[in-house]
This record gives sequence, structure tokens and C-alpha cells, in this order.
Amino acid sequence: MKLFIITSYGNFKQQTYPNRTGVHPNSAFAIDWARTVSDKKFENQLIEKSKVFYLKDKNIPAYLEPNGSDFFSPSLETANLMRRILPKKEFTKWLNQFYDKRSLNNIKELPIISDLNDYQIVHLVGLSFSRAWCMKAIAKELPRNHRLKKEFDLSSKKLLNNALPLVFQGNYGGSHWLASFAVYALSEF
Repeated sequence: MKLFIITSYGNFKQQTYPNRTGVHPNSAFAIDWARTVSDKKFENQLIEKSKVFYLKDKNIPAYLEPNGSDFFSPSLETANLMRRILPKKEFTKWLNQFYDKRSLNNIKELPIISDLNDYQIVHLVGLSFSRAWCMKAIAKELPRNHRLKKEFDLSSKKLLNNALPLVFQGNYGGSHWLASFAVYALSEF
């Protein structure tokens, strides 16, 4: 696995643009691996590159999320990453400029999952989980009186509670991976 990751991200330093997709290659999701295996060199590369990629982001168009097969929210993964790498006050200031009202309203909505047996549409159940874990983690980091703290906390619970019963209702297309997303989301609660 390590060889795969090193090969996949070996050119990360040379990468000019972030991958802002809602699926596997999303650049904002890589720091977990680096920290889990204590790869400080890769972690530092990720932190520095993430600042280049995301620090100037403002009014991100999250009202365009999701794509039809997203299991990550590109904007929430970015916000969750920045929560991890910026000092608390700097993160709060950054977050205050990251979303506009339209985008905030959109990412708090439950994704419409029209077919749990479709291998792409079922990804939207995973999107509920990833939105939940990002919102919950961000809410924990925000100051007590921040306008998004309660909103993100409530939305995270709604997303999680809606997705949990769906984990094993479809076929192999979702059941082989959704439980891991559920556990990851539950680890924030």
C-alpha cells in the first residue's frame, strides 16, 4: 500500500492544481494517511502544498455540489483539511470567507439517492457520511459562539442518521465500502 501511495503522490510537489473532485484522487483527503503512518516528510509536503492550493480560496462554489457519483464533498474536505493544518484562529478567519450562504445551504442538504443498487448513485450515501464527519469535526474546532458551530453540528447528525440505515440496503456496489465510511463518520461523534 505504501508503495502505491508513494507512487501515486510521488509527484505531489510538482502538482500545479489541486484535485477538487468528490472521489478517490481528492487532494484534500491525503493527510490522514501521512499522519496514520507517521510519514512526516509527506505530511509536511501536504501541508505546504495545501496552503498553496487552498489558503486563498473564498466563496467556493459549493452550490454546484454534488456530482452524480461523489462520495466526498470537495469543499468540506478542503475545509476539514484546513482545520487540521491551520491554527484555530487562522482557520476560523479562513472559514468565514470560504462559503457563501447559497453554498452553505446546499452542503447541508441530504443528497437525493434515487437507486441504492446503482454503483455510482450509491456513492451519494458515502457523501452523506463524509459531509457528516467533516461538519462534525469542523464544528468541534469552531469557537462556541461561531454562527456555523450549531448549524454544522445539527446538519452532521441529520446526514449521519439518514445514511446509517442505507449502508446494507443496496447491493455490493455500496455494501463493500459504506460501512467503513459509517465507522469513520461515527468516530467524530
